[in-house]
Amino acid sequence: MKSVGLIARTADTALIEMRRLLGLLSFREQGLAPEPSLSSEHLEPLIGAATSAGCRVTYMSDLRARTDPSTGMLISAYRIIQEALTNVIKHAGPVGVRVTVRGDDSRLTIEVENDPAPPGHRSVPGSGRGLVGMRERVAAFDGVLRAGPHEDGGWRLCAVLSAKASQPAEESV
Repeated sequence: MKSVGLIARTADTALIEMRRLLGLLSFREQGLAPEPSLSSEHLEPLIGAATSAGCRVTYMSDLRARTDPSTGMLISAYRIIQEALTNVIKHAGPVGVRVTVRGDDSRLTIEVENDPAPPGHRSVPGSGRGLVGMRERVAAFDGVLRAGPHEDGGWRLCAVLSAKASQPAEESV
């Protein structure tokens, strides 16, 4: 099953990140790979994995920020897209998926919508931790996460991260 392979790769990625974090905490020097972001270099493998599982993924980006989002915001946005695509594969199967990222200097909005599951598709049971993790990432940026059934029978996720929350507070004199 292609979806099981994607789940295994996602788990492997999480383990690699945990090892990196532990390596940083133990102050050992390691050659760390760049953190994931919204660059095509990082998103193309995610979209490719969903496509290889049978999904028809459309990606659109409209970033109008004059300043670059913080590294933490980019990593959170990437992880939200990663989890959303994993959920589509697990729960809806090979369907059409639309991923849209919009942003300006005040916020970053991520939308992932998928078509209804094909007839007879059996959802892979989940723990619900994926949505919990997304909510935590969004909350770290004073954002809002809405996720639920779409009126056409599919699923829609919308995460809004506040760019203001990712900037350091100004020091008072």
